[in-house]
Amino acid sequence: MARLVRTYMLLPALLMLFIVFYPFAANLFYTNTEIMDNRPLHEKPVKFTRNYAREFEDYYNDTFAGRKKIISKYVKLQKKLKIDAGQYFYGQDGWIFYDSIKANNGNTLVDYYAEVYFDDEELEKMAQGINMAYDFYAKRGIKYVIFVAPNKENIYSEFMPERMRRIRKSDVSRMDKAVEYLKKHTKAEIVNAKPAMVKAKSMVAQNLYFKKDTHWNNVGGYVGFEQLAAALRRQGARVSAPSVTRLHIGKGTLRDMDMEAGAKEWTYEVGYREKLNSACAADERNELISVCRTPGTGNPQKLLVWTDSFAAALQPYLNKSFGTVFYSTAGLKKLSEIEKIVDETKPDLVVDELVERYFSRFANYPRIFGANMTKLWRRVFSLYMLLPAALMLYWVFVPFAANLFSSNTALLDNRPLNRKPEKLSLDFAREFEAYYNDTFAGRKKFLKKLAKFKMKWELDNGTTINGRDGWSFYDSGKVPDGYTLVDYFGKVRFTEAEMKRMAEGITKARDYYEKRGIKYYLIIAPNKEGLYSEYMPSHLQGDRVSDKSRMDLAVEYLQKHTDVNVINFREVLTASKHKYGVNLYYPGDSHWNEVGAYVAFEKLSETLSLDGIRGIPRKPLRKEMIGLKGFYSSDLNRLGGDEDISYSVDFLSGKEGKAVVSLDNRFFEVWENPKAPVKKTVLMIRDSFGLALMPYLDKTFAKNVFAHNRYNKRHELDRLVDEYKPDIMIEEMVERYFDRLLKYNELYGE
Repeated sequence: MARLVRTYMLLPALLMLFIVFYPFAANLFYTNTEIMDNRPLHEKPVKFTRNYAREFEDYYNDTFAGRKKIISKYVKLQKKLKIDAGQYFYGQDGWIFYDSIKANNGNTLVDYYAEVYFDDEELEKMAQGINMAYDFYAKRGIKYVIFVAPNKENIYSEFMPERMRRIRKSDVSRMDKAVEYLKKHTKAEIVNAKPAMVKAKSMVAQNLYFKKDTHWNNVGGYVGFEQLAAALRRQGARVSAPSVTRLHIGKGTLRDMDMEAGAKEWTYEVGYREKLNSACAADERNELISVCRTPGTGNPQKLLVWTDSFAAALQPYLNKSFGTVFYSTAGLKKLSEIEKIVDETKPDLVVDELVERYFSRFANYPRIFGANMTKLWRRVFSLYMLLPAALMLYWVFVPFAANLFSSNTALLDNRPLNRKPEKLSLDFAREFEAYYNDTFAGRKKFLKKLAKFKMKWELDNGTTINGRDGWSFYDSGKVPDGYTLVDYFGKVRFTEAEMKRMAEGITKARDYYEKRGIKYYLIIAPNKEGLYSEYMPSHLQGDRVSDKSRMDLAVEYLQKHTDVNVINFREVLTASKHKYGVNLYYPGDSHWNEVGAYVAFEKLSETLSLDGIRGIPRKPLRKEMIGLKGFYSSDLNRLGGDEDISYSVDFLSGKEGKAVVSLDNRFFEVWENPKAPVKKTVLMIRDSFGLALMPYLDKTFAKNVFAHNRYNKRHELDRLVDEYKPDIMIEEMVERYFDRLLKYNELYGE
């Protein structure tokens, strides 16, 4: 029998070896960079450098044998089981749309809802930058045209989900209004393809965009090309009026977002100047450029196109209109790269092409094109910079030497800093770089100086929204890290099906712990944006439709349809905002402070006591219990504000415990306190808001196991429960992470 079992097990073992090692062996000598998702795949690194391990990993993940089929099968399974689709959502009649906020790739939904428009300051900055770009090209005798491709959501809005269509305010998007303004206040030719696309949609039988892709197809690309060609002719281009002989219908493979990889969808070939054939290749002079040459166009002019992915459908027509066309994405980045490419290609015309969701990038143009200096000034500037350069070398290498033997991991922004790697591995270079970036000498002062400089000159502050009276707020959609603005506006709600799924998931979670004799509690910290909405910028306040967020409504549903202990701290925090004479959240940070955390802890203690957990000390907060602790380098105030005040709360002084285990860069800690009044063990799965609760739990319970929510696999939870045998399980999450409950059915399912 034993021999039979071993023989039976041999086949799965061989299959597993094949799955693991075959892709590796196949890719070791594989150099194909076929595009699957409308982006170039990572190529196999040729040279051995400190980044070799990371580069090879990226290459392997993009090119292993069978990748396309695996992704296709996985996504089909997701769809069948109605699992969270990630960066896309389903519309009507089989249409799929891109949630660019989740992908940190533009703002398609903001553009669609037409509730938020660019303010006067943003429009002025865009106009200034576009005029700078125009002058940059004009000095070189180059004509400049801007071309904007509309988002799919705004052309085929009738196929958007009904819940989103109800929220939409107008067919006129913020890009539409911005183009109107910029046409009046800039010297550049600006083409908005949207009106032509809307008109063509009702005149041609074919779709202009793929149903299951974010992009337009070749028919939509041709409609856009017609508008672009007219603008180029107005700028002196020798482009004849486009004409189509016929449409060729063929079946193409969807190539976008790993969404439904391998799905078949009709695509088209447009019969435009069919006898002309283009030859395209990488430019030998510059790896950032691809060049297409087409004999017989009758147009010797050279065209340079700054592109995003929407330019792919324009290329066949542009290539057949010019003898030479250069394409590059470097126009989105640095002036030095732009200058180099322009000097090398010497174009007669430049087209700045972008899709609607990237339109805000024009606000960066004053910074990019304002950096232009003459060669003489550069020489003077270089001499002037000799002394600062020497100081910079000192500033770089002295901290490096100091940190080579340092293990300091002091927190700067309410997260554990990366530690110095102890073992030499393939990831050593990447780990050491992350460690050095987090711990170099003078980091804190440097970040403050840099941020204040940014604020002074009104440069992009990244994920920070500057509010009223010195308050700052977190735009988590840019990271991506939750949905603070979606939660704040209150326009998008969880569906009935989603809330039902959450209810089923947390019930399974409760049952999982109760079967093991553990009491389960889910606690939610509200976003700062909703609690202190009065300090949000005025242009955002008008777009808010309700004081109740989608989390508030979902919690009400969960409390009504389950018997799980779910605590929303919004009510108690709102009632306490003006009660103690101090803020409950840091003005310059996304988190609550020690006082806000204590108010939440009081509510938690009350719930635990009512649930039969005896001995929890009740010490109602009073003003005299609050003391000044010091100053806090806030996560948002790193972007230019002064440090926030931090507080202390007099709760069971002298009864502190200590961390006996601190692992995984403070993402996992065990605290023990023999002096604590409640001789029980607590397991808390937390995010960054849980940090401020930890001292209060430590003074209350004899043992606390604090694990970050990165411990989110079933086997990890099983291990924690089996090893530490907690009496109480507290799961803490901030409001912007609330949609994680949608995954609990799978996490806690048997």
